[in-house]
Amino acid sequence: MPPKDSNISKLDKFLNTLRPADSTGPEQVQITARYFLTSAFKEFESIRSIIQKFEEIIVTNIKSGRNDWRIEYIYLTKSHRFVLQKLCEYYTCGYEYDQSTTVVTFFYSPLQKLQQPISDVSQPISDGIDQEVSKSIKEEPLVHPPTIFEPLLVSNENIMTEDLDDLAPGLSEYESYRPNVSMEQIQPSESRIV
Repeated sequence: MPPKDSNISKLDKFLNTLRPADSTGPEQVQITARYFLTSAFKEFESIRSIIQKFEEIIVTNIKSGRNDWRIEYIYLTKSHRFVLQKLCEYYTCGYEYDQSTTVVTFFYSPLQKLQQPISDVSQPISDGIDQEVSKSIKEEPLVHPPTIFEPLLVSNENIMTEDLDDLAPGLSEYESYRPNVSMEQIQPSESRIV
């Protein structure tokens, strides 16, 4: 018997309203990511904290100009991982994740570029693109969920992780996003942290 609607968190309902963007072009993926991030940033305090923390890390690496940056994190839930994925899509940097190890990795992409920070975006895109994106997304009222995680950063030479647990079920075994990246760029000779 499927779980009752009341047992599913409002945040999970919100995440499930987004349709897969795999049939659209890279610009549409980026626009959909921006729409999700700006909407979630305004409505969910827990997502806002994830965006603020990881957006700064991604922007710092893009600004560094290095083409060998790579950062790994252990993620907490499907929601946490999904926000990280959308940040990478918005900034067009690469990412991969593996459910068996609960690791999500951000890395250099030749297409990566600085964007207006989500935390600075207070209004939707004014050229009407957001209206088109919103047609492909079910509209549901958003309710503030409980806090997703309390991060504890642990760092060493090759990996920076968060001590997170309670992985949400239902994620694919392994997924990655590589915007036209060669294998040399995906697997740089050494991992670095900021």
